[in-house]
Amino acid sequence: MFKEYFQYKGISFPQVIYAEPVLQMVEKDFQVRDDDIFNVTYQKSGTVWMLEILSLIRNNGDPTWCQTTPNWDRGPWFETVIGYRTALTNKSPRIISSHLPAHLFAKSFFKSKAKIIYTVRNPKDVLVSLYHFASMFHPYKDPGTLDQFLESFLKGDVPFGSWFDHVKGWMNLKDKENFFFITYEELQEDLRGSVVRISQFLGKDLDDAAIDSVVVNASFESMKSNKMSNFSLTPKNTMAKRIVESVQYGGITFPSIVHSEESIRYAHRSFQVRDSDVFNVTYPKSGTTWMQEILTLIYSNGDPTFSQSTPCWERVPWVEHNKAMQYLENRPSPRLITSHLPATIFPEKFFTSQAKAIYTVRDPKDVCVSLYHYTKMSSFLEHREDFGEFIELFSTGKILFGTWFDHVKSWLAYKNEKKFLLLVYDELLKDLHGSVLRICEFLGKNLDSTVVDSVVENASFGVMKNNKMVNYTLVPEDVLDQKISPFLRKGVSGDWKTHFTEEQSAAFYQLYQENMNGVETKFPWDEFHVEKHQEA
Repeated sequence: MFKEYFQYKGISFPQVIYAEPVLQMVEKDFQVRDDDIFNVTYQKSGTVWMLEILSLIRNNGDPTWCQTTPNWDRGPWFETVIGYRTALTNKSPRIISSHLPAHLFAKSFFKSKAKIIYTVRNPKDVLVSLYHFASMFHPYKDPGTLDQFLESFLKGDVPFGSWFDHVKGWMNLKDKENFFFITYEELQEDLRGSVVRISQFLGKDLDDAAIDSVVVNASFESMKSNKMSNFSLTPKNTMAKRIVESVQYGGITFPSIVHSEESIRYAHRSFQVRDSDVFNVTYPKSGTTWMQEILTLIYSNGDPTFSQSTPCWERVPWVEHNKAMQYLENRPSPRLITSHLPATIFPEKFFTSQAKAIYTVRDPKDVCVSLYHYTKMSSFLEHREDFGEFIELFSTGKILFGTWFDHVKSWLAYKNEKKFLLLVYDELLKDLHGSVLRICEFLGKNLDSTVVDSVVENASFGVMKNNKMVNYTLVPEDVLDQKISPFLRKGVSGDWKTHFTEEQSAAFYQLYQENMNGVETKFPWDEFHVEKHQEA
């Protein structure tokens, strides 16, 4: 749980894991030994990676220590409450980690022969990594939007102060014999060469086999699967893991990671809709991200710069999310807004406004399959490995946002209104160019053919999959693990055929008929349902 930061000599520190008396002891009383090795970084700059490298070098490439002892015990952060005690009792030669700026570092170091390895990383990459870390690490303040966090980062109004001051403070030591400077990017480009250089600095003469072992066991893949290095041992109330918590509103389940009862009530009852607003409305896994991209490009006249520089959840934010007020209230018109809300709890003021809504609907069996893989890779949704069990959860609306049937029927009630455009996912797949023209006509946007071509090209699945502002690779793996399943998985129609058995398909068809009976709108999958099961 976040508590306000405290200040120590002009630098902010999170409470709980840091305390002013400990920082004072580190600076004034900690006795540095001549054989100490300090792993110093600004946060999110390769600290854990360097700690793994140093642990392996110390043990001549033998990974046993790394695989049996948590990294925070091997190379404790000595400015933390727990790490200070660990550092005092560890045997020589000690590996000690730190994010402290030079002016707060242990004074005894500067009179010793101990060595420092200082790793520095591109500040823009630090910014992005720290933004997501702050979003999931409970002792850190909610970072707000990326723009808000950028402002805080540039001012140094974050834990450990300014990146610029931190780097400049330590680089004053760059000509000292006991100071080794390396960049994160050098480690990425040539890990083996970097290990050789670090070993030479430390006076460790490793043979080729030992160096190879260091490189293999300090690889991203090895560290990710090593529970002693990947922080999966930390308490769940500190790091976000699969904690399936939800909130209820209007009889519908919402994941609590980005929703609260207050945020949904704000969207439903209080959100001030403007006549120029454009809403992108879907049931989950029905083309939401695709439509976010299409709308962004249309309103950017085909220029992909905005799409390639700002995350989609900030460009076209969800009105029901916790940060909706931050993102939307002061945004200039026209606002592009996303929602998964059914019409029954949609912003009330929409229905008396001139605002427009585009509702994209997808074959529910494909939605079910897509949602199955999404829950598998997310840390905050209930998942059932057995697909038959998952179909049951999906059919009864127990995953999130209620049932597909109720959601679709709630919005089909408005299909004849001028401010409502109904689109089908399959139509977007078959004729994206024609669909973009329909959307432009609905929005009153008269784009020339070159611009329309650019929208179509940059909203293609291939381009979106490689755009980190769209493919959700900016989200920490603790929240969305894309090693399990990519967020943008296939982008096709009919993938249900590889998942549903004939019996499951027949049962779902029966459920579909019962729930959609009397609905006048016909969808492409209606005919397939009939054709597939007419002999049954």
